[in-house]
Amino acid sequence: MKVVKLADIEETKGEGFALWQLINPNTVGSKNAMLFVVTIEPGGRIPVHKHGLADVSIYVLEGRGAFSVNEEKQIIEPETALYVPVGAGIGLENIGKNTLRLIVAISPPIDVETCPVCGIKIG
Repeated sequence: MKVVKLADIEETKGEGFALWQLINPNTVGSKNAMLFVVTIEPGGRIPVHKHGLADVSIYVLEGRGAFSVNEEKQIIEPETALYVPVGAGIGLENIGKNTLRLIVAISPPIDVETCPVCGIKIG
């Protein structure tokens, strides 16, 4: 068993958002999973991007977000999950007044060449 504390993970900052890569091959040696905590500040967004051959699952903890998956758009609020199929483009925007806080699971792990925002250096 390997335990990872959020406080021990380096924050990756973007414009209006931040993410912490809790579970991945580098932190715990996982071969099939990545797990993140993501925050997006009010008015902030993560532009449309893809995760290659990985499935993506998102669970909203706090806040209100507009999610786009390919051409489909959906407003997502706390206690709601969203699935993004392999190869789909996803964009996220905080449309609320508070921080949007998410848990994101990606399988299999992706490299920075696939997604420079959430990927890691594998190998």
